Amino acid sequence: MQNIEELDSPPVVGETYLVPCMFGRIYLLSSAQSKPPDWWPVLRPSHQDSIYTAQTRSKWKDGEFTEETYCEYDSKAPHHYHVDPRFASAELYTAWEVENKDWHNVIDIQGDIRWSEMVCLREMPTQRLFTGFGRQFVDDHKGKKIKCGRCPHRGVLLNSVPVHDGIITCPNHGLRFDAESGVCVTE
Repeated sequence: MQNIEELDSPPVVGETYLVPCMFGRIYLLSSAQSKPPDWWPVLRPSHQDSIYTAQTRSKWKDGEFTEETYCEYDSKAPHHYHVDPRFASAELYTAWEVENKDWHNVIDIQGDIRWSEMVCLREMPTQRLFTGFGRQFVDDHKGKKIKCGRCPHRGVLLNSVPVHDGIITCPNHGLRFDAESGVCVTE
């Protein structure tokens, strides 16, 4: 049985693979809903994105409190995984998510990885750019290169992601890379 993380090309729809799964609650970011805890196929590694999450704090300035919006790394922010849509049931996704190519569902971590035999249900859909991080996210990654087959943002393996029109799109947050040079070309 082939391990999905050891492939050099996209998995074949209908074939069975060894897939990392995580037990946890899925958060559907497009609808602010969640699914009950269960075992879900995941893209590794887990990560947290606090550096791109806007927060607000009160600050004493010129004799009064003012509200300040800021972004900074928070080492205490919880980690999460993204669902691997190649192996997730179609019922997981709303019609809006399918129509808008928003496959950005996350799982809170409630245990350890379990490897399961799963059938590939579909090709990796192209993830649109996750805009919740703002312009800084794009500016921070434009021009960076894929290293060791991994996205420079959070290290997701891109070896088994299909190439469309000369572009590899990271399934986690939608960064786009030139397939030949490996350079991030997201605008």
